[in-house]
Amino acid sequence: MRINFQSLLLLASFASSAAGCNGDARLCGRKYSNITQIGAHNRGAADPESGARGGGAIGYGDPLPTSSVVTLLLTNQDKADVSIFGKAMVNSGLAKFAYTPPKKLALSEWPTLQEMINSNKRLVMFLDYHADTAKVPYILDEFAYCFETPFSQTDPKFPQCSVDRPPNASSSGRFSIINHVLDIALTPGKDGVLIPDILGAEKTNSVASIMAQVGLCQKAHGTTPNFILLDYAERGEAIKAQNIMNHLV
Repeated sequence: MRINFQSLLLLASFASSAAGCNGDARLCGRKYSNITQIGAHNRGAADPESGARGGGAIGYGDPLPTSSVVTLLLTNQDKADVSIFGKAMVNSGLAKFAYTPPKKLALSEWPTLQEMINSNKRLVMFLDYHADTAKVPYILDEFAYCFETPFSQTDPKFPQCSVDRPPNASSSGRFSIINHVLDIALTPGKDGVLIPDILGAEKTNSVASIMAQVGLCQKAHGTTPNFILLDYAERGEAIKAQNIMNHLV
C-alpha cells in the first residue's frame, strides 16, 4: 500500500551538498529528463543533505539543497483536492522553489539542472491522483508525465519492467518510475498482507540487483530509467548504482 496523501516521497540525487549540480558538475548541462534519480520510497521527511535517506527528502519546513534539483512524488490515496497540497507547499515555504512548466513538456523540452538551479526553480512535484494545474500549476499530473512499474513486488529477482500505471499506457515519451521495492507476503493471495523486506534490503539495494532490473527496463522501453524507488535506501549500494546509471563512474 502506498503512503497517504499527507506524506512526501523523495526522488533526488545523493551528496547534494557537494559542488556542481545534484552532487556532480558533470550533471549541470544535462536535462532534468536525462538523469537518473534514486529515491526513498514511502519516506515522508528526512535530512536533505545526507544521501538517499535525505538527498532531497523534504519534510515540511526543511530547506532545499541550494545546488540540487529535487523531485517530490506526492501520493493521494485519499483523493483529496489538490488545493490541500498547494496550501501545504505554500505554508512550508517550498512553493516558491517549485518549477512550473510553461506547457506540457516533451522529454526533450525540459531545462537543464543548471538552468533550474540558476532560476531558483529547483523543485519538481508530481501528484498521482487529482492533480489540477488550473488550481495549483506547479503540482504536475504524475501520469500525464510518467509511467510506473508495479509496486509491492515479492520476487527478489524483479523479473519484469511492465507498465502498471497509468493502465494500458505506452512508455514512449514518459518519465519512467521503477519500483525496486521488495515485500514479504505474510498471507497469500492478491489482497494478502505484505510487509517490507527490511532484512533483505542490502541485497535488494545492491548494484547487482538494481542494475539487473534496470537492464530489463532498458530492453523493454529503450531508455535508462529516470527514477528508481527503494525501501531503506540508506542500506546497500544506491549511490553507486545511481552514479553508474548517470555515467559518472
